[in-house]
Amino acid sequence: MGQRVDDDIDADGGCHSPREGLRDDWLTGRYAVGAFTLYAEIHKFKSDFGGLDFGREKDIGITWEILPNATLRLQHARYDPGADNAGNVRKTWLTFSYTL
Repeated sequence: MGQRVDDDIDADGGCHSPREGLRDDWLTGRYAVGAFTLYAEIHKFKSDFGGLDFGREKDIGITWEILPNATLRLQHARYDPGADNAGNVRKTWLTFSYTL
């Protein structure tokens, strides 16, 4: 749990790190039942220096292994900014993967 992040890649693909540094304290849980895997993850983002609160993120998802080489994944992410930032982000997406 918890790691130092040197570079942050945001949801729009931009890459940046705050001047004060970025620390991501996180916890992940997974549970598999048959062809399904459920997971949940929580993050708390803060600065390495200056005591800045960059917010929290909650992620949930389910993966269905349709075939040994094909999966379907439904994911949802919810980001709530800290006191030093603005703008909530909610995203839900569906991904199909096929390996040749």
